[in-house]
Amino acid sequence: MGGRGSLHHRPVPRVADFLYAKAKLSRTTAIVLAWLISAVWFGAAHLQTYDWNVAQAFIVIGGARLILTLAYIRTKNLWVSTGAHIINDWTLFTPAIVINAALVTL
Repeated sequence: MGGRGSLHHRPVPRVADFLYAKAKLSRTTAIVLAWLISAVWFGAAHLQTYDWNVAQAFIVIGGARLILTLAYIRTKNLWVSTGAHIINDWTLFTPAIVINAALVTL
């Protein structure tokens, strides 16, 4: 973490800093709780996008957030998380686009 008084632009370090400095939790506990809180927060932010489908927002989107944030936590490199996100999206979207294009031409 960036020290007791640091400010970050990403939610996990900011929440972890708060939990560590203000709530006096251990560094590890603060990071794990921040990781989980950010996934719930991210899932909740997507509820309206997925027509208030709670399972889609919290399990699928929140679960993906856990994996992508873990890549950031382990490497401290946002590009690793970004790259994993892009690879995941293209792996899922490319077959759908190709199949749709093939069906349209029939």
